[in-house]
Amino acid sequence: MGLLGAGGASQAALVDAGNGLVNDTVLDITWVAKAGLSGDQLSGTANWQDLVDWAEDLVYAGYDDWRLASMSITSPTDSVFDCSGGSEQDCINSGNELGYMFNYSIVGSFPKTGDQIVGDVTLTGIQTVYWSGTEFASVPVGAWVFDPGDGLQDVVSKDVQFYGWAVRPGHVAAAPLPGTALLMALGLGAIAGLRRARRRLW
Repeated sequence: MGLLGAGGASQAALVDAGNGLVNDTVLDITWVAKAGLSGDQLSGTANWQDLVDWAEDLVYAGYDDWRLASMSITSPTDSVFDCSGGSEQDCINSGNELGYMFNYSIVGSFPKTGDQIVGDVTLTGIQTVYWSGTEFASVPVGAWVFDPGDGLQDVVSKDVQFYGWAVRPGHVAAAPLPGTALLMALGLGAIAGLRRARRRLW
């Protein structure tokens, strides 16, 4: 993040990492490609605390260090700040992961719900409103939400029910393609066969 802040605006980039995961090369986080996963696992919407607990307990694609995407608001009066009022770099510096996703990673006009294709990445089941993991500092009973329908965000009582989108820190190694894995296995098998043949000759 420090290196990003030192330079100019960064080029938004999502990369398919396989196994239902998407690397964000700008924010250095990994998203679950299935944006409706919380709704599937919790049978619909849930309040803020239940979604925070869901993300913390989530084990997905072999990882267990998930959390809700943040919004890290810099001012308590920024109730409608949507990362489009400044520059891309301002959005990066704010740590607003949901705002960056919908204003810079997913190109095009709002609404950005349902399935969205970004390059070779397909994000599925994007819902109408997401809880972030960011509480409202001035009023502990509230937390920040983001609306992919119109790009706005606001503070809402934690008792209201919405969806959650899980992220984890850092990138994951892209899973090898099935054909690549097969070729590797055949290559290793051939090497093992050569070694056995050499032993017989010696």
